[in-house]
Amino acid sequence: MRIGKNGVVVASALIAAALAVAADAPKKAEPRAGGGPPTQDQMMAAWQKSAAVGPEHAVLKNFEGKWKSSVTATMDPTQPPEKSEGTSEGMLILGGRFVHVLHHGSMMGQPFEGMMLLGYDNLRKKYTSSWVDNMGTQIASYDGQWNAAKKELTMTGHFLDPISGQPQQTRGVTAFPDANTMTYDEYMTGPDGKEMHGLHIDFKKS
Repeated sequence: MRIGKNGVVVASALIAAALAVAADAPKKAEPRAGGGPPTQDQMMAAWQKSAAVGPEHAVLKNFEGKWKSSVTATMDPTQPPEKSEGTSEGMLILGGRFVHVLHHGSMMGQPFEGMMLLGYDNLRKKYTSSWVDNMGTQIASYDGQWNAAKKELTMTGHFLDPISGQPQQTRGVTAFPDANTMTYDEYMTGPDGKEMHGLHIDFKKS
């Protein structure tokens, strides 16, 4: 399903209309013992539970704010890594359910801009995110878990390799040593089929 520029308004209107119809409809009795369709109250309770902001969403606040970044990228392990500087800004949106992060910098001598949308999925019980940038047209998807003891978010990314056209995956680890420091490390599959450290970023609150 594609949503146009007025998609948010249309979606909101449809939800409001559905709730209005449900409010006017007669309440169904409790499901019979042994099964039966859910009542309107049960459906609403399930919807509200899936949309609730919980303690897992507090992790998203770690990304909030403006950051300066120092990037070390290894495109070819036989060549020296490329180093560059950049900026990042994270903004909590939709009642703290998601964080929207914008990155600006350079890559291979060209201006670089990337965007991440990250949230915690109450139904899937995991963190999920999408990533887009001006170096391609794919929407890369990530999912993973938070390690509270290490203060690390480990995500596995999925995308198509633009050279081979085959599915590939990466492993990204975001760590928060303190309130003003964030690091990101990404590991990719090298030519020998083994995992290689392709990207390291140091972030400092600006």
